[in-house]
Amino acid sequence: MFPVDGRAAWGDTYGALRSDVPGGWHHGDDLFAALGTPVVAVADGTVFSVGWNRVGGWRLWLLDANGHQFYYAHLSGYTAAGSNERVVHRGQVLGCVGN
Repeated sequence: MFPVDGRAAWGDTYGALRSDVPGGWHHGDDLFAALGTPVVAVADGTVFSVGWNRVGGWRLWLLDANGHQFYYAHLSGYTAAGSNERVVHRGQVLGCVGN
């Protein structure tokens, strides 16, 4: 499942040099969509680490039953499902695209 529920663009920047993150390399891929576009859970799992950080802005993590972790960053807001320790299902809206 794609994490953006709407039109989105992206490029593979995983591993690219980045001076603003630990280790100096980009640890993910950025997805670009219109402000407010819904972002959804890519798997059944548990939401954690909801809140603000310097690099990702408003962000959250999703942990699935197999131990895979998915990072959602640069959000403009959260739904009730985008709350710490919330169990969610694949496709459930967690929040919205920000900057």
